[in-house]
Amino acid sequence: MKILWHSANPTIPSGYGVSTKLLVPALARQHEVVISCHAGLFGAVQVWNGIRMLPHSNYPAQYGMDLIEHHAAHFHPDVCISWLDAFVLQPAKIKPLPWCAWVPVDSWPLMKQNIEPLKACRWIVAPTQWGKTAIEKVGLKVDEVIPCPFDPQKFFPMDATMAQRRADLSRVLGTEIGDKFLVNVVSANAGKRKNFEAILTAWGLFHKQCPESLLFLHTDPTGYFFQGENLNDMAVALGVDSESVLFPAQWEYVVGAIGEDFLNLLYNCSDLHLNCCHGEGFGIPILEAQAAGCPALTPAFGAAKEINKMKMLLDGDPFYGVPGGLQFAVDAHKLVEQLFHFSSRLEKRILRDPAWRRQVSAAVNEFSVATVAEQWLKFLKRSI
Repeated sequence: MKILWHSANPTIPSGYGVSTKLLVPALARQHEVVISCHAGLFGAVQVWNGIRMLPHSNYPAQYGMDLIEHHAAHFHPDVCISWLDAFVLQPAKIKPLPWCAWVPVDSWPLMKQNIEPLKACRWIVAPTQWGKTAIEKVGLKVDEVIPCPFDPQKFFPMDATMAQRRADLSRVLGTEIGDKFLVNVVSANAGKRKNFEAILTAWGLFHKQCPESLLFLHTDPTGYFFQGENLNDMAVALGVDSESVLFPAQWEYVVGAIGEDFLNLLYNCSDLHLNCCHGEGFGIPILEAQAAGCPALTPAFGAAKEINKMKMLLDGDPFYGVPGGLQFAVDAHKLVEQLFHFSSRLEKRILRDPAWRRQVSAAVNEFSVATVAEQWLKFLKRSI
């Protein structure tokens, strides 16, 4: 079978790039696969791990739609699989092709701009049961639910003690972590969707009462590089102690030079992984954190609720976030209460217990890349 996979360049450390990096090689072991890059490759065909990657044009807002029919005319695929938001797909371009949309859903009901592109698809695959329900509510058929994967060789509970791990992290960061209550957030600072305002509001209130705590924001604090918000200015306005918030080395972060080994160490050292996104469509960092044994504290909404296997959930309220759809605003004061609860001596001891952290890791085994790739292979064999 010939598969044209339309998504981000697999070398980009985004949710789309990571899933492409993990799944395409697995599919290529049984099928002929070419990657059509909607982002991250301009001007020339390249070869990655023996797999051809086709470029996008100099018009990034087209998301590869202005070249896709030409790529298909040269490759003659049996199926074109897109892994990106459906609203950027152009119905006139994809309807003549054997198009399968693997599509994240981050609102309830489904955002209106997703409907017409999905009608033009021959097959629809959702990464969550939540997404399946939202898509079917507007009268469309979902052919399969296949989740996003993680790599268990990269994300796993480490054998070293918590003290040893934290000593290693302290050396990497140049900051003493010690026994402090450590919370990590791994979210791109792009727009307002990741809700850093709620995170920093809650952290400012919590840290004043619990000074032996640190928040690691694995993101760009300036907001410049991904069209986000200036988090340093936001923290000052919200009264956050700047010494209580850490960021990664910025050049390394911006150019994608921070490896998964660092993230696995961070997760292994953290008491909690925190996500306050207004609408999570798939949530790969939530999976990776749990795979490393780090429990996640997430909104009770969307994919974030579904893939949080320990069901440590944050209350909040729906709001009108996208055209035709509601999203979710975490209640910052409820988040403060949760932080106080989990930072208590008893709860912190549980969060750090090696047996419990192995249980957290085992709970996401169904999302391992081998399992998810097998789901794709079975679906393709049955449906295409």
